Formats: sequence, structure tokens, C-alpha cells
Amino acid sequence: MGLLQTDVKHYYLQTRMAVAREVSTDRASTRSFFSSKERARREAVQEGFDPKAIRRNANSICRYPSKL
Repeated sequence: MGLLQTDVKHYYLQTRMAVAREVSTDRASTRSFFSSKERARREAVQEGFDPKAIRRNANSICRYPSKL
């Protein structure tokens, strides 16, 4: 019964490796975020979800090397 009442979640992950000083915030977030956002919306609608009920969250995680 619990499985029938739980929220449906999909995760769209993308990994980018780059030198931090060479990546602008616009380039780092805009292109990959909007392509994933559109893909998530399209797939949810194909699965039968109401477009007005779809919620999307975006997160960015930066990792730094332990040795330079």
C-alpha cells in the first residue's frame, strides 16, 4: 500500500569536469540544467502526469581535488 501512495521521483544527473577558473556560472548551470529540465518535464507528461503537478529541483555540487 505504501508504494501506491509514495511520490514518484526521477533523478537526472550530469557530471562535468573542468578547471573552476575556466567555467562561468552561466555556462555551468544554464545549458545542462535546461536540457535536463525539459527532458524531465517531457518524460513525466509521457508517463501520464499533469504538467501543472510537476515539480523540479536543481542542485549543483562542486568537488575539489585533494592534490593540486
